[in-house]
Amino acid sequence: MRRKPLPEFGARLPDFAYYAAIEFHDLGCEQACYDYVAENSEPVRVLHHAMNSRVRRGAQFFVSADV
Repeated sequence: MRRKPLPEFGARLPDFAYYAAIEFHDLGCEQACYDYVAENSEPVRVLHHAMNSRVRRGAQFFVSADV
């Protein structure tokens, strides 16, 4: 596995006790999901906002890909 940091979120992972993982079949599916969320349309907008309201300041997001 290789971590691909997302530039808008930074590269360092903070200390953590728990994490959530979203797995995609391949990087094309991951990109399609990212693009869909970036459209910021309903119903994704309200769901994404609700999820992000639970994320603590300093959280890091990244993509892991099989190489």
